Amino acid sequence: MGDKRQRERKTARRERAKRAQRQRRLTADQCTNLLWDADAAWNQRDYEHARRLLEKILHIRPNHRTAHERLAELHFTAGRSEAGLTHYDRLSQPPEWPVLTYQAAVANARLARFDRSRPLLDEFLKATSRQPEFKPLRASARALRQEWARLARQH
Repeated sequence: MGDKRQRERKTARRERAKRAQRQRRLTADQCTNLLWDADAAWNQRDYEHARRLLEKILHIRPNHRTAHERLAELHFTAGRSEAGLTHYDRLSQPPEWPVLTYQAAVANARLARFDRSRPLLDEFLKATSRQPEFKPLRASARALRQEWARLARQH
């Protein structure tokens, strides 16, 4: 009798694991499809639709890295520094696109958070040190870092 119960529990445990794995796969597929749709909307310059799709992804998976990165960029580009920083701050690692770090630094400076801006500029400069395509932006970052250091001393 005990062996039968043990087998039933083991079978039930296996079934639960299979259902959970299937659900994770469905969720991942759903997020991937929404991300593709958001990219398509972004490329068509329908930023509002892209934002809604990215927010749907975050509703499904609140820590979805790519959705946070894209929403941060979307808000920074639209001049909504606070909203962009909310998403940028949710990233556990530096973003894949280093320009986003630069944009976060600028957003912090716009909000007079110079103490948070300088480390981001340093991070951007370090991340792009061997990438010649970022040379003009690096020069801008160095100039901004000097200017904001001066402004921070005045505050």
